[in-house]
Amino acid sequence: MSTFVVVNTYTHSVTYVTNKLLLTLKEIINLSGLSPAKLADQWDVLERGIQTWLESRHLKLIVLEVYNPKTDNLVGRWDLAIR
Repeated sequence: MSTFVVVNTYTHSVTYVTNKLLLTLKEIINLSGLSPAKLADQWDVLERGIQTWLESRHLKLIVLEVYNPKTDNLVGRWDLAIR
């Protein structure tokens, strides 16, 4: 019984962290004055990838570099460490 609880809790934690990471990326892009439409279009793929890497414990860092497509200038860079 305790093994089930641990696995179930870990699965819920991975799902929660995945969702929060993606929402954070979306908010950063939006607050940078850019459209998060491309992120939204790839949401399912990104969600599956992040979830898989979190479950396998291979994901250590997410780097988000936001460029303005009109000027090709870097708006900002954010490093999200996974511990």
